[in-house]
Amino acid sequence: MTPDRHILNVTFHCERSALRDVAYFLKHRLLPGWRSRFSEVHLLALPEMQGFAVQISDEDDTRLTEFEPATDPDVLKIMSVYPEMVTFFPTLLSVIE
Repeated sequence: MTPDRHILNVTFHCERSALRDVAYFLKHRLLPGWRSRFSEVHLLALPEMQGFAVQISDEDDTRLTEFEPATDPDVLKIMSVYPEMVTFFPTLLSVIE
């Protein structure tokens, strides 16, 4: 089975003391940049995990599958500001139905 479409989920786990700052950064810096590059970008709260997820999809699946969040300037910025307080991991999801 070959998937026709993907969703990239980027999860940010934060120390409780950094949650408010990270939410602000994601809303006001990271999301605008990613929304200019991809057709759909959604920010989700993960209250049980102390963090957030950003889900990205795009009409051009290749653009999405080739995107490397670890080299994105905004991801690098937040990781440098909160090196011990924020971790992130991307997961490429294949849409089944």
